[in-house]
Amino acid sequence: MKRILSLGFALILLLALCSCGGNNSGNKADNSNNSRKTSSNEEIVLNPPVTVINNEIGTLTITRFFNKLYNEGTEYEYWWSGFEVDVTNNMDDYYLNVWLNNVSLSDQRVIEFSKSASSDKVSSGKTAVFEFGRSDYNKFEKLDALYELEGFFVLNVSDDSHSYSNMGGNTPFSIAESMNKSTQ
Repeated sequence: MKRILSLGFALILLLALCSCGGNNSGNKADNSNNSRKTSSNEEIVLNPPVTVINNEIGTLTITRFFNKLYNEGTEYEYWWSGFEVDVTNNMDDYYLNVWLNNVSLSDQRVIEFSKSASSDKVSSGKTAVFEFGRSDYNKFEKLDALYELEGFFVLNVSDDSHSYSNMGGNTPFSIAESMNKSTQ
């Protein structure tokens, strides 16, 4: 009787192990599909980059447009869409800070951008990279539409203790016009 019960239990364990083994191979296939998932990020690298402002205060060169997806697949998913600018401070003994004002596309659609940067001030003779973008649940559908951006860069000049409103100020820019000038 004990032998029959022992054989019965052994048979049950063998069947249980066989059924579990079949499920593992299915999970491995699912995991390999997840590893092939591609990023939703996209960018257009401007080659050559487009210098939109070049004066005694600073040189601002747009290097790329981007759509970046953050927190993908979570309830906190959002897009950071915009453009990257290399900002060079052409002054001696002053800091340069930049931000945007009244930016629109050629269809007059106004776009509010914010700046993502670890430090706002660019030291004398130095270059810093800034991203200007917007956070939204939707990305720019036509990333190349950013070639039509125009508006004003606000150039803020300061030293360790003062900000100088008579220097810099609103400086107009147009990516399309700057591109036309560079090809002529």
